[in-house]
Amino acid sequence: MKRPALMFRLTTAPAASGHTFGAWTTQKLAEEINMRNIIEDRRVLRMQFEAFAHYARHESGKPESAYCFDALAASVDEVSPELLEAYVEMFQKIEHRKIGSALRQSIQQGLWLPANATEYMQRFIAFASGTGAPS
Repeated sequence: MKRPALMFRLTTAPAASGHTFGAWTTQKLAEEINMRNIIEDRRVLRMQFEAFAHYARHESGKPESAYCFDALAASVDEVSPELLEAYVEMFQKIEHRKIGSALRQSIQQGLWLPANATEYMQRFIAFASGTGAPS
């Protein structure tokens, strides 16, 4: 099917900034996809923290760690997009998942109670990058 000439002109005509509408559309689409990824990453992370809170509350009988995981879940939206992206990128590497497990265990055992998701992710990144050591 042939594209209408008017639509072709609209998507390739130069904008006032000197860029074409096609390039502008591509940039906006990339930004929208990135925003969707951030929203999805936040949703998944929030669900994980909520699941850990549920386990701590109902299975392990450790209310302190449940409260901590609740606070982590509640603060996920406050994490900067850059920190979230760095965390997700590092977490996806198999060898770094052990670090996440160690951090969660230290919370469950009451050895470390981060105040929010930002603190949790910063510590994870420090351990994964070799600048920190699990507690």
